[in-house]
Amino acid sequence: MELMEIIFLVCNVSVAATMFGYGLHADMDDILYLVRRPALLVNSFIAVFIVTPAIALALVYTFEPSLAAKVAVVALALASVTPGLPKKERESGGNESYAVGLTVAVVVSSIVITPALVELVGRIIDRPFGMSPFEIAKVMIGLALGPLAAGISFRRYFPSAAEKVQAPLIKLANAVLGITVLVILVITLPLVWEFLNLSSVLLFIAFNFFALAAGHFLGGPAPERSIVLAFSCASRHLALALSIAAANYPGQNFAAAVILCTLVNAVVFSPYVKWHRRPVALSPRSAV
Repeated sequence: MELMEIIFLVCNVSVAATMFGYGLHADMDDILYLVRRPALLVNSFIAVFIVTPAIALALVYTFEPSLAAKVAVVALALASVTPGLPKKERESGGNESYAVGLTVAVVVSSIVITPALVELVGRIIDRPFGMSPFEIAKVMIGLALGPLAAGISFRRYFPSAAEKVQAPLIKLANAVLGITVLVILVITLPLVWEFLNLSSVLLFIAFNFFALAAGHFLGGPAPERSIVLAFSCASRHLALALSIAAANYPGQNFAAAVILCTLVNAVVFSPYVKWHRRPVALSPRSAV
């Protein structure tokens, strides 16, 4: 097994561990949060599955970025599940029940919706993606749905152990993921200068900005909901995005472009959180 394969394996394991950790923390009120609010569920799905990919497609045709930047943005827009968001969304002033409920709903729905989106976008850009619906579903089940379901089941039968394990597990998984992403970026750094130009940088900024804005406005007037949907639209599943890019362009390495676009998300999101926090205090799990 080559070094990059080992690194990607570690990355995937850390993502799965994060999803397992959030399953340890979820209760039925969280899981059913969106089911009990159908209007918010529809708005959330429109924002995550329709508006965000549409923004990506519009932007790649508006700018003249490098191929790597274009592939990175489209792949991230299609990778709708975002492990690790509930904690970040809560700490940023979001409704934790909505954050967990949205993560669960998107994970479950992505098994069907994401393969359909990949196929549709491939036809629109006249380059059918090489990753089959079965392969995408396998990734979603292995990295997201399976670990999440396992965590929820573990919590049901061992609630005390789940409470003790959840926080340290997520911290460790996030730390490993962060280190892994950094290692990938360092290894692929020579490739950055091949694709990085002003148009690519502007594309990354514009995608993150407009995805945030779309989530914010579609999240409705309640700020503790709008920030959750904003974060969910702009922050995507890194491992799935890398898999989509690799399957569509075998033999080419777009990992650096995908990671850089993800890092730009943190830069764009920081002032948004500061602006959002001024009138809004942290929203507890029980907030409506």
